[in-house]
Amino acid sequence: MRIQHEFDNRGAVERHRQLAARARRLRRQRAAEWRGDEGARQQPIEPTPRRHRDASSLSDHSRINLPFSGARAMRGRDVDPRVFSIDRVEQINFSPRRALRKLRIGSMADTAEMRSFLMTVEFIGILHYRPGSESIAGSGPAVQPEFARELAKAHEAAGFDRVLIGYSSASGDGFIAAQHAAAHTETLGFLVAHRPGVVAPTVAARKFATLDQFTGGRASVNIISGGDDHEQRRDGDYLTHDERYERTGEYIEVLKRIWTSDAAIDHAGRHYRFEDNVSSVKPVQKPHIPIYFSGSSDAAIEVGARFADVYMLWAESLAGTRDQITRIRAAASRHGRADAIRFSLSVRPILAPTEEKAWERARSILEAAKALREATTSTVAAFLRRRNDAPANTGSLRLLKVAAEGAVVDKRLWTEIASLTGASGNSTALVGTAEQVAESLLDYQAIGVDAFLIRGFDPLPDAIEYGEELIPLVRREAALRDATRSGAAAE
Repeated sequence: MRIQHEFDNRGAVERHRQLAARARRLRRQRAAEWRGDEGARQQPIEPTPRRHRDASSLSDHSRINLPFSGARAMRGRDVDPRVFSIDRVEQINFSPRRALRKLRIGSMADTAEMRSFLMTVEFIGILHYRPGSESIAGSGPAVQPEFARELAKAHEAAGFDRVLIGYSSASGDGFIAAQHAAAHTETLGFLVAHRPGVVAPTVAARKFATLDQFTGGRASVNIISGGDDHEQRRDGDYLTHDERYERTGEYIEVLKRIWTSDAAIDHAGRHYRFEDNVSSVKPVQKPHIPIYFSGSSDAAIEVGARFADVYMLWAESLAGTRDQITRIRAAASRHGRADAIRFSLSVRPILAPTEEKAWERARSILEAAKALREATTSTVAAFLRRRNDAPANTGSLRLLKVAAEGAVVDKRLWTEIASLTGASGNSTALVGTAEQVAESLLDYQAIGVDAFLIRGFDPLPDAIEYGEELIPLVRREAALRDATRSGAAAE
């Protein structure tokens, strides 16, 4: 059995290497296309040495010489942002938020068009510790460093801004996973899920600030208070649901104070108490590391409205998502933060060359997921089945309510995996061609969403596939719509 397992694992690693090589070829191909090389799609492309990757034709507004990863190319020493032209939008697929952080601010005041483009949309992926999903059985060790490395590199090559590293009582350590992936990437950000109550906020503040320093400003935190009592107790947390959110508010307040204060801090709250705390390490990002937050209950919304930079939602119908955004903004307005919160939507794109083939793929994923749940006897699967009987958190209940409306809601929001799993996570999908799914994502953007957490049911090849068509399609259209609106407002 051991020999067979090692053989199977080597085969999986080789497959992942091949897929990563495909991502690298795609990156070099698009770099050549940006340079205007004839026959770039037909001829093999040799990688350009990194020290020579610069913009050599800045005076020509119709042809900017940028490589595929715009965040790296648009460092202030390489590209004068004043020569950016919206005419090049249709060829762009890079990580705009990473690019904005790398730009020198000096000449940006006169570049409203560029600023508008760069801030249009953000894409977040997920960094898994090993292959697997609801429809693919995990195999091999629970933590596979080589897989995580290749998955991170594939996300970076595909144009993702950052990847979420999830948290559960049974999974690996997100801080260490982020450090490992950061050592093999240059621009990809890391959204580390973090549960208050496990690590003291004073310690967590230093850990995140240190990660931000070592990664050059690529850290962000996804605060998860926890919606399932049983899961919380696995880590020794016995607070009630509303008490956990009350603690979360105090926790985030402490994080922000430590990140932004140069003086010693005393704190005496309901859940935490300390004296004379001084942290010598501060984040690279100012004023503090971005805080992502989620939760659909009234208790969650009250805390998120006060503290979140980005509020993360699971994909419901357009009407349901609009309702959530309205509720959260109304709560935020009571704290003077109605315009301070951005919104992220988590969804599972299922793509194919035709709509018919996309739905065939969705049905095959569903059948595989059903078979896997029936065949799996692990404690994790048993725990998920227990959640399926009676989901405890409000977000899952909302998704199940959407699923009760039908297998397909709106144009192409597919709910059957949510029904099967008890909506135990990000489990609704958008099914169709890349163009159709991009259109649906843009419908969500039109009601206030400006970040998308997308992941597939086969993590590595799906991340590569999203970078080939879906991400560039959404960014191109979103940028053109923003440019059109800006032009109309100026007239």
